[in-house]
Amino acid sequence: VRGGSRLSYVAGGRALRLMRASTQRSFMLNKALKCGPTEHVAAVQRLLDDAKAAGRSQRALIGELAELLGQRMAASGEGVLHRPESDLGLLKGIADACARAGGPERLLLTGGEAGGVFLIVAPDPVLQHVSPAILTALHGRGGGRGGRMQGKSTDLSGRFAAWEALREA
Repeated sequence: VRGGSRLSYVAGGRALRLMRASTQRSFMLNKALKCGPTEHVAAVQRLLDDAKAAGRSQRALIGELAELLGQRMAASGEGVLHRPESDLGLLKGIADACARAGGPERLLLTGGEAGGVFLIVAPDPVLQHVSPAILTALHGRGGGRGGRMQGKSTDLSGRFAAWEALREA
């Protein structure tokens, strides 16, 4: 052990169980990767490279989508948007693009099905004043600063009431 090698071994029934498990694992990998055991590492590396490329492509497309949606919101003057597939990253991108395009100063952006995420943009004093009512309407939790509030909601059906509270404040 000290400066040398450590030897471990299995024998008998343990050796058979270990060999069977290894053979079964190799068979399953052969089937999943569609190659032999000598090519497993290369196949997994290809899959990892493909996943990285797909991630880069997805981030670029999400950025383009956010830019287009933000510009469309700014052009229409509409300050409310719900997209079921949205996460906070997309909502932030939309809000940033809308601000760059000179859109409305008050935004309510939501994403998710029944529950989900929300992002609210408004002047700080307005946001501080209406945030309790908005969190109640959205059945949500969240916080923020600098004219933005974000969080999670268990029921987005109250987003229209939240929008009315934000618009009237």
